[in-house]
Amino acid sequence: MLLRLLDDARPLRVRDGDYQGAAKGFEAYLAAWPDGPNAAEAHYRLAETLYVGDDQKAAAEEYARALKGWPRADWAADAAVKLASALQTQGRGGDACSVVVEFHKRYASGATAAVRARADALETKARCKAPAATKPAPNRRRST
Repeated sequence: MLLRLLDDARPLRVRDGDYQGAAKGFEAYLAAWPDGPNAAEAHYRLAETLYVGDDQKAAAEEYARALKGWPRADWAADAAVKLASALQTQGRGGDACSVVVEFHKRYASGATAAVRARADALETKARCKAPAATKPAPNRRRST
């Protein structure tokens, strides 16, 4: 029953464009097993349906729930970048930049090139400033 609820909501409904049906399935799973073994992924998948449905505020809340504790999951890097994007869309550039910093610390090295490129583009769009500790040292030559 546990996995059936999650599986019912997962790929088929989303692939078929039934985002509301998928969202209901993820919500049903989370209502039944809020701390279940797949709860973080269910929050991520629910966020995906909200993101595609253009409910950026609710999507950001679900991405944040999915990323609680900064999980090491296949979907985590994508979730971090989409959380930052949803925050940026809401005019919360500072929060978006904080998430991008965490993305670089925790997920960038294992993320796909496409996800890293989206993070870089978002960083530019949000006008994030790199923390001094992570900025590359200037390449200066000494004159003699």
